[in-house]
Amino acid sequence: MESVKRVMITPEYAAKLLEKNTANFRRRDIGREAMIAKDINAGNWKFNGATIIIREDETIADGQTRLWACVKSGKPIESLVIYGGVEDERTIDEIRPRGAAQHMANTGVPSANLAASIVRSYLQYFPATGKAQQACKVSTSQIVEFYELNPTLVQTVRECSRAKMLPGLSASILGAVHFAGCKICIDTSARWIDGIRSGENLSADDPEFMFRKKFYAMNAMRAPGRYEQAELMVKAWNMRYFNVKGRQLIFRIAGDEPEDFPILGQARKS
Repeated sequence: MESVKRVMITPEYAAKLLEKNTANFRRRDIGREAMIAKDINAGNWKFNGATIIIREDETIADGQTRLWACVKSGKPIESLVIYGGVEDERTIDEIRPRGAAQHMANTGVPSANLAASIVRSYLQYFPATGKAQQACKVSTSQIVEFYELNPTLVQTVRECSRAKMLPGLSASILGAVHFAGCKICIDTSARWIDGIRSGENLSADDPEFMFRKKFYAMNAMRAPGRYEQAELMVKAWNMRYFNVKGRQLIFRIAGDEPEDFPILGQARKS
């Protein structure tokens, strides 16, 4: 018989449920597990009425990612648990989740879509260590909390929304690099973003000119991805910061000496 209970799920209980989860056809989502575990450890994963569904045979119909996150965090979570399954599992996850931009717009954040995407890109590519990395998963609560704790993001959003972008240029990546760069040098970031956006008053050996030239060339063949854009933007920012002149902007992702994702404030050969 079906029953619904509000349960404080300990890591031990979560692990016990997962031991019996032998018939789940869904693969584990390690990245989302880590994302939720981070929210749990930060105290951002609170009771929200969502359910974990346990079938009559004690396998998990819905909730394995949350349970794995509970185990990884080492902390308990509170949730409604449906024991005995549901009538039809095919409609689970069909509802579109609320995004960070919707929550932010509801509290009056200007340009909420852009603001949320900039924060997401910053948290994906520039974690707390300051070392850039390939994109990781970021939760809604992490985005909203980060925006609330960093009021200077208002200026970054304004900088990225007031001018027309290069076709195909990611405004969220541009904003993420600008915001990260402002933590090192506000003047460098201001000059860099103005040059990237407008292309005005630049010479051929300016990094912003080289970025625009490289971007146009890449875009003519195929639209560069967000990761590629982030790499080139960071490299151009570093060249501006260290006053490095050149004729072309190169990022080597293959060959004998492939480059790691560049780090803001760290000089590299261009």
